[in-house]
Amino acid sequence: MDGILIPCPKCGQELRLRDRSLLGRMGRCPQCSHRFPLEEPEEVELELADAAPRSASAGAPPAGTSPRLVPDESPPSSPTARAGSRRGTAAKPANQGNGEGILPAAPPGPAGEAERLRAIRRRAARRRKLGAVIGGATALVVGGIYFAIQFFVGGSSAPVTDAKKPPQIDAAWRQSKDALRANVDIAEKRDPTRGDSIRLLYIPSGASLIFNLHPRAMWTESQPRTVLEGLGTEFDAWTKQAIRDICLFDREQIDEALICVHLLSKGTPPFYSTVVHFAEPPKRSELVLKFQAELTTQYGPEMYIGPERAYMLRDDDRTVCIAPADKAAEMADAVARPNPLSTSLEGLLPLTDRKRHFTFICLRQDLIVHREQLFPETLRPVVDRLLLWLGNDVDAFAWSLHQGGREFHSELLIRPATASSPARLHNELRRKLDRLPLDVLWAVERMEPERMGPRQLIGRYPAMVQAFALETLGGIGDKGENHVQFTTVLPERAGPNLSVATALTWDQSLRTDFTREVASAQPSGAKLPETIAGRLQLPIELQFERMPLQQAFEFIGGEIQVAFEIDGDALKAAGMTKNMEQNQSLGTAPAIQGIQAILDRYKKEGMCVVIDEGAKTATVTTTAAAEAKGQKPSLTGK
Repeated sequence: MDGILIPCPKCGQELRLRDRSLLGRMGRCPQCSHRFPLEEPEEVELELADAAPRSASAGAPPAGTSPRLVPDESPPSSPTARAGSRRGTAAKPANQGNGEGILPAAPPGPAGEAERLRAIRRRAARRRKLGAVIGGATALVVGGIYFAIQFFVGGSSAPVTDAKKPPQIDAAWRQSKDALRANVDIAEKRDPTRGDSIRLLYIPSGASLIFNLHPRAMWTESQPRTVLEGLGTEFDAWTKQAIRDICLFDREQIDEALICVHLLSKGTPPFYSTVVHFAEPPKRSELVLKFQAELTTQYGPEMYIGPERAYMLRDDDRTVCIAPADKAAEMADAVARPNPLSTSLEGLLPLTDRKRHFTFICLRQDLIVHREQLFPETLRPVVDRLLLWLGNDVDAFAWSLHQGGREFHSELLIRPATASSPARLHNELRRKLDRLPLDVLWAVERMEPERMGPRQLIGRYPAMVQAFALETLGGIGDKGENHVQFTTVLPERAGPNLSVATALTWDQSLRTDFTREVASAQPSGAKLPETIAGRLQLPIELQFERMPLQQAFEFIGGEIQVAFEIDGDALKAAGMTKNMEQNQSLGTAPAIQGIQAILDRYKKEGMCVVIDEGAKTATVTTTAAAEAKGQKPSLTGK
């Protein structure tokens, strides 16, 4: 049977096409599955059916049979038209009567057949070599284009592997962040307490403002008074009544109180929940009588449910938990594990210390939205300036105060907003803290205290704030703690002074019109006497109310431009301290009269003042200490 041998252009495998009418169609090699058009080889001759069979010893590879035909996407009208169109020339009709094709016939016999097969193999080999050469040239061209782009567009002749190197990190910036993290460790070594963190056990879900305080230590124990106590009689009465209304018990009975304010929609009054720890637990009969509620176990633990509140006793009646009656189930759910809370507040709570005298935690946005409900109208300008000072990059903050026997400790923990970096937020707040004395000065200039004593102390408050800023150490949490921290530790003499001045300034801010503009201060043309003795005769306002000894002499010295130094060791040896309260009301009188009144009060202890005219200083000491140093007392008690 007539047929045509067509080699695969990819692998060289020969395919036998028995029907010439299939020329021009697509075929697939049965060995390598390569798809190619079925065309007559340029030197292929028609093979006669009665040709001698091939010998296996000739070494010729067996020809493939039955090629797979693949239908064309748009078949031509005839096989001859398809074949002609693919070669780019007009197809010639085949001789059908004598079996002749378009090429001369090969010589008959085995020798002619072998020569024909060798020619086919040579052509296939040439095609493979040509394909390799073309492929290699293509790879070189593509590679050259790629390297040219890297060199000219990238602007660098560095090898391609440099692009995979990690980005360079600013060494100075990393060193700065490491130093800020180290500051937190330094501040931790000066922590005044080592208590557990605040947990909202027994508190219904949705707490917004969190207060943790120790009323008994803050208001009744014999230690230096804190900021909160000195806010004035009105504030003291308000806190006393507020604690009793929310906690049901007096400040003197409460060792620790956790008070949570649950803010609702704007304009809706909030509700409170609290956990009270007693210094000495009352009798249960007294507690039940105060509750005026019925015992129930429908929520699991024992509870007393009244018309308005629910109560739960824990820790052998040392702890009482209080919440609205309709929140009893939520209070019971938080016996072992706190209820859900804002993510920002949950991030700050583990960083707190429940042993601090006072801790306040909140979201900045809550203070903005509910400012009219939370603060009186006179205090809102101060709150607005605080929120403005914090800035939009602050999400939440926790502020704690602790007044120990020898140090005043303040700690501000800030959680940044999502898009803010702790290091950048720290640097921004640090700049604001350094400017805070000027901001306080702006507020103090608009205050008009009626009494001279508070007026002078409030006037010095900006300078105290500046000292506070200088003593503040800033830092950021470790990599797993996303927070900013500012810690301030003041010495024994500075803490109470700042506390009293803060209390007086805050109290005065409640009745100050901050919209009032003030004229620029004009420099005084009065000339001070050259000697300390002459300056002691200058009239000043002498009115001290519960003012520490140190603060009283600083006030007098500031008015007459004389530096008073207090020999703390000498006073201590005589049984005196720098914090002894001074209560005098002499009105306008020479400064020496105020000093003399103090010395007269401690005549038995031997308090005196040694004046050094050359150094323009005055030292408050005792007669025994002065004589031991070879000094002569200038002023003594009478």
